[in-house]
Amino acid sequence: MLNFSVLKSFFDCSYRFKLISLYGFTQPISTPMGYGRSIHNLLMEIHRKSLEGIDTEDKDLPDLLNKHVHLPYETEKKKIASKDKINTLTKKYLELNKDSFKDIVFAEKDIQLDLGDGIMVNGRMDLIKKKNLDGTFTTTIVDFKSREDVQIREVSMEQLSLYALGYQELSGEKADFLQIYNLDEELPHPDTKELFNEDLNSTKQLIITSANQIMSNILNKTCNKKMCDTCYQVKLCSGVQ
Repeated sequence: MLNFSVLKSFFDCSYRFKLISLYGFTQPISTPMGYGRSIHNLLMEIHRKSLEGIDTEDKDLPDLLNKHVHLPYETEKKKIASKDKINTLTKKYLELNKDSFKDIVFAEKDIQLDLGDGIMVNGRMDLIKKKNLDGTFTTTIVDFKSREDVQIREVSMEQLSLYALGYQELSGEKADFLQIYNLDEELPHPDTKELFNEDLNSTKQLIITSANQIMSNILNKTCNKKMCDTCYQVKLCSGVQ
C-alpha cells in the first residue's frame, strides 16, 4: 500500500525512503507543521459548501479560520501571523475564483488505485473542475500549493498524474489538464499542463517499477549533491562524496 508521500520519498532517494519508511528515522517536527493542512481543510469546506449551493462570504471566514487553522507547535505570535496570512490568501482566492465554483465536481476526493500484483496506491485530490466548452467537457485536476509546502514542479506534476490515474479509475474518464495553483501568487497564474494518454501510461509504469524495487529491497543511495545537501537523513549515511 503506497501513497504519494511515500512515493515522493522514494523518488528523491530510495535509500532515504528506506531510512524513513522501513527504519523509522523521521526528521524532527517543524514549527509550521499544520499550515498546509489548515489551508487545504479550509478550502475543502468552502468548495464542498459550494457543491451544496452555499456561498462563502468574507464575513464567514473568521469562523472557518477558527475551525480549521491548527498550528500546535507555533508560538502564539506566529499563530496569529499565520492565521492573518491564511485569511488574506483565502479572501484573494475567493475574489479571483468564486465565479468558477460552478464548475467543481469533486473537492478533496479520496482515490484508491489497484495496479495489480498486490500494488495499491491511495491519495486525495484537492479539486476537480469540469467545464463545458463548445459542447464538449474539459476536466482539470487542481492541486493547491503555498510557499510553506512548495515542492519542485516535476514532483507536483507526477503527483497530479497519479491522481489522474485515480480519477480515471473512479469515473471511467480521462482528465484533460493538470493544474498547480500557487496560493501565494499575486494573480491566479496556475501552472497548467495538458494530459495525454502516454503521460498516464508513463506514471503507471513508474509506480509499478518503484513498487517492485521496494518489494525487492533495491533501495540504493541517490548520491546527488543537490539532494544530499537538503536531506536530513544524510547524517545517517555517507551521502554524496
